[in-house]
Amino acid sequence: MIRRVHSSLDVILLWCASIILGGYFLYLSTIFPERTNTIVAVFLIWLIGVVMGNSLLIWRFPERDQWLFPLVMMLSGWGLLILTRLAPTLALRQAVWLIMALCMMMIIVITPASIRLFIRWSWWITGGVVILLVATFFVGVHPSLPRGAPTLWLSLNRLFIQPSELLKLVLIIYFAVQISDYRWRNILIVWGGVIVLFIIQRDFGVAVLFIAVLWQLAYLAGVHRLMLIVSSIGMVILIIIGYFTMPIIRLRVAIWLNPWVDVVGDSYQLVQSLSAFADGGIWGLGLGMGNPTQVPLAHSDFIFAAIAEEWGLAGIFILMSLLALLIWRCLLIGLCQSERAYRFWAWGIGAMLITQNMMIMAGALRILPLTGMPFTFVSYGGSSLVVSMMMIGLLVRLSDTSLRCDDRIPRQKLYRRGLLIGFAMIFVVAVYWAVLW
Repeated sequence: MIRRVHSSLDVILLWCASIILGGYFLYLSTIFPERTNTIVAVFLIWLIGVVMGNSLLIWRFPERDQWLFPLVMMLSGWGLLILTRLAPTLALRQAVWLIMALCMMMIIVITPASIRLFIRWSWWITGGVVILLVATFFVGVHPSLPRGAPTLWLSLNRLFIQPSELLKLVLIIYFAVQISDYRWRNILIVWGGVIVLFIIQRDFGVAVLFIAVLWQLAYLAGVHRLMLIVSSIGMVILIIIGYFTMPIIRLRVAIWLNPWVDVVGDSYQLVQSLSAFADGGIWGLGLGMGNPTQVPLAHSDFIFAAIAEEWGLAGIFILMSLLALLIWRCLLIGLCQSERAYRFWAWGIGAMLITQNMMIMAGALRILPLTGMPFTFVSYGGSSLVVSMMMIGLLVRLSDTSLRCDDRIPRQKLYRRGLLIGFAMIFVVAVYWAVLW
């Protein structure tokens, strides 16, 4: 069963996080005194979210898992600190997005029938979000890049919504429901259609993400290994087709294979990312002492490199430890579910969160080609933050310290070992760029 911890564990963790982050925000104000008002505002907004959110959880759902909320607030608070250092205006916007995300999370937590409603209307919800995704082909925009860039957002005046982020949550719900009923044909039809839409939209990173997440769920569901091998071959074929039909993929693969050919042109972003790891070393240059803005999009796609430069391998280790704790709680919550749909729901959320972040870390370290996705909870991105907090709200609803866990489910132990190997590989490569390069 999920071990009952002392009722004040989450309070202790959040108090420690508040003191540490408060100290760093105070230190940041001494380095950039002209940003003091923004720094104070961002920290107070985060602190209000911590106090109000945890108070509501203690009041309405005392039997919850007490690790989830502190973990995501630590990650989001750290992200706000880095954004305040990189782009104060974006940090303030992200703080407002955080309050909106926490409101959505709490609505899910305090609504007793939220999980049942999601499952009952999974078909309709999936269809509605797919329609929003299709709408980006006709009225989509890109909030920052010039004309010709992928139009992945819908604009509501100055509010930008990315349907692909919402689709991450919706498809996890749909996959979980269909897997619980062994309806693989329905999964393949919807999954295949969505993948085609992403490829047409030139959002190949999200397409690969969905393939990887479904593969993990199929593995955990006990699908025959032959089917997993066939699906892996299909993914390789898809990548090959994308390589020969999409110039952006050919460019990213070329940069990945040899970034040193054009270090001031197409490879500039990746080369600057690797240089940030080298500059950071083991302990980092210190908050505010580096030059992470040299990395294009350091506030979103490459915030991992910004952390490496000013926090070093020590900061990378802490960040990866927080992510490992989060995926551990997701897996444990899934093990404690008696209904298959709930089990794969929890596992799907964990797989989505950890796979996306591992792809981002691997891209910044030249383990994989660049994918162009935000670092969950840490980097700038309102749609990503709101959807991710909704996922955590659903996990909180599923968690219950009185449930008995079944640790004998086939393959889940091997799956955990695979994740540990993935984390270890990323950290070893980070050590290479930071220490040996």
